[in-house]
Amino acid sequence: MGNVISIRVPPEIKREMDKLKDEVNWSEEIREFIKSKIKEYKKRKALQEVIAYIQALPTAPRGTARRLVRGDRDNIGAEREIPARSFENCHGLRPPHLR
Repeated sequence: MGNVISIRVPPEIKREMDKLKDEVNWSEEIREFIKSKIKEYKKRKALQEVIAYIQALPTAPRGTARRLVRGDRDNIGAEREIPARSFENCHGLRPPHLR
């Protein structure tokens, strides 16, 4: 089994819970709530890490997008091999999940 935790609830909430004890498995409901909260906070933390990582990326010089798009347009139809480059090689940084 697992560890036991206890919580305090106001008497009026406990009375309402007792009225529903045949319909609601409160232990299971609370376990599921805790699991979902943990999952939510992990997602939030991961998102914050990704945002921080993106903000730390260097900015491209002005005109880079235009130059790249124009270069691609000029090469339409030409067979060319695009070199496989890792994210790290492109930016000199590593995403948090690869550190």
